[in-house]
Amino acid sequence: METGAEEDLRAVPRAKRGPLRRARELMVLNGQAPRRNRAKPRSIETLLDRATECGTHSILDITHSAAHRMDGVAAPATSGELQRVFGTLQPTRKMVEAHWEQIAESLDRWQACYFIVYQYCQVHEYAFIGCSGD
Repeated sequence: METGAEEDLRAVPRAKRGPLRRARELMVLNGQAPRRNRAKPRSIETLLDRATECGTHSILDITHSAAHRMDGVAAPATSGELQRVFGTLQPTRKMVEAHWEQIAESLDRWQACYFIVYQYCQVHEYAFIGCSGD
């Protein structure tokens, strides 16, 4: 019968199991017991409670939208940002894919922004860009 720790390693190729076992042993020797698998959270709220200030490093850290940027909020990008980054108020998907990082750099941790993406001068989709985690 395998222990919980051994069951965790079954998905790992055999050649890599030894170093992982040794790392676990070192953690225990240093007083850092490895975390045991917890039951999966049954709701997003439970997951967010568990993640605390570390966050989930995903869109789940953005909990609502608002007119202005703040923690946990997706707010509209300003016309000034769109003009500065894309040179237009009607960016295309190609422009967004090429320059989205410039928008992301203006965001603080736990913030997101959104804006309309155009195709042939028509509203085509929305872009959400966020910064979550470290």
